[in-house]
Amino acid sequence: MAELSERVKTSLATQEQYLNLHLNILVRAGSSLAAALARGNKLIALGCPTVAQHMVAELTGRFVQERRGLPAVFLGDNPSSVTSILNDYGRNRVYIRQLMALAQQGDFVLGFIAGLDHVAHDGIDHAQREGLETLVLEVPGVEEWMAMEIFLIAAHLLCEEVEAQLQRLQPEWFAAPAVRA
Repeated sequence: MAELSERVKTSLATQEQYLNLHLNILVRAGSSLAAALARGNKLIALGCPTVAQHMVAELTGRFVQERRGLPAVFLGDNPSSVTSILNDYGRNRVYIRQLMALAQQGDFVLGFIAGLDHVAHDGIDHAQREGLETLVLEVPGVEEWMAMEIFLIAAHLLCEEVEAQLQRLQPEWFAAPAVRA
């Protein structure tokens, strides 16, 4: 039990340290992502599937506020595309080929990168060469489960900032509060 308690304390301390160092970046990125969405662009997420898919779901569905769905896609969601690209071009081109097909100027590319994910780095590098706005979230030097916990918190903070900024930029996208009996 003591070992488990220490692991939890280590995780919480790591989360706090990461957020203290990166909170301003997350707020600015949330603002930039909201501006991209308000212009009619989309979020393209890649990297850690669990968190990237969750973030896409929070935007296409809703996070906290009732609003219209927002255009967001995770590049690992289509197993047929991923398999085809793997077979035809190799692992390192999986994200690049999809970015070439789906990304447009003004889109926002977000990478959740845990460990030595060279494929996600290659995708981000391609997006940057194409002039797309990018944000890379990495947590070096920690176990993958701990990085995923930090990614999830970061994703939720980004969603919160996106909703707050869109409330200002596109208030008509938000539904009037429901009357409850």
